[in-house]
Amino acid sequence: MLDGPVYHELPHGVVRIDQYQNGQLIGFMIDLFAMHYFNRLDFQLKDNKVMIHDMQSNNELQIYKNEGSLKADFYKGKKRVATSTKSLQQIDQIVPHATTAYYLDEDGTLREFHFIKTTFPEMDDIENDFLSPLFSQFSFEFAGDLNLFFEQLHNKIGDLGNMDKRNFATIFHSYSFPYDEKNYLGAVSYNAKSKPDYGITIQRLDSGTYQVQRYVDGKVTSTKTTNHLHPWKEED
Repeated sequence: MLDGPVYHELPHGVVRIDQYQNGQLIGFMIDLFAMHYFNRLDFQLKDNKVMIHDMQSNNELQIYKNEGSLKADFYKGKKRVATSTKSLQQIDQIVPHATTAYYLDEDGTLREFHFIKTTFPEMDDIENDFLSPLFSQFSFEFAGDLNLFFEQLHNKIGDLGNMDKRNFATIFHSYSFPYDEKNYLGAVSYNAKSKPDYGITIQRLDSGTYQVQRYVDGKVTSTKTTNHLHPWKEED
C-alpha cells in the first residue's frame, strides 16, 4: 500500500510528486524548472475543496461543488477576488455573438454545437499563467463528487506533456463541450446581426459532399467542396 511521496519525471523538465496516504491519492505537486526559474503548483483535496496553489504568485484556486456544478474562487493571497460564473451557455438557434462549433460524432456524422460565452469576471490585475486559464473554464455541471474530479484532474495534468498556458486553457473543455481535439473540425463566430463573422462554416449538401466556407470580418474568403471532412480541420 502506497504511503508518502512518489516522484514522476515528465517531459520538458517537469516533475510530478504524487502524495499518498493509506493508498489514497490526497495531493500532488507539479515542479516546473527553467533557466533561472522555478515554480511549484500544489494540488490538494481537503475540506470538501480542491485547492490549486501557485507558489510564485501566491495565488490559489479553490474548487467546490454547488447545486450539481463545480465552481471556483480565485484568491490573491488570502483575499478572494473573484468567483466563477458559468463559462458558456448552450443554445438551440443562432443569436447575436454566438459561436457554432463543428465536430464528428462517434459514427462520423457531422454535428453542430451552438453556444454563447458568458460574461467573465475582470481579471486583468491578477493575470496568472496557470491559474487564470483554469479559472476561466468554470463553472460547469459535474455529476460525480470531488474525489472523482480530483482523480480526473490528476490524470489530465499528467497527460498534458507541455505545461503551457494554451494547454491549461482547454483542460476542462470535455466537461462543457461534446467534442475534443480529436473530433473537432472548426468553428464560426457570429456578429451582432447573427451573421457569420469569423471562422468556417460546414454544410452537408444534397449530393452527400460538404461545403466549407471561410469567413473573415463577415466576408467569405474561400469556398470549397470535399467528400471527407478530416482534411478541413481548422489549423491552430
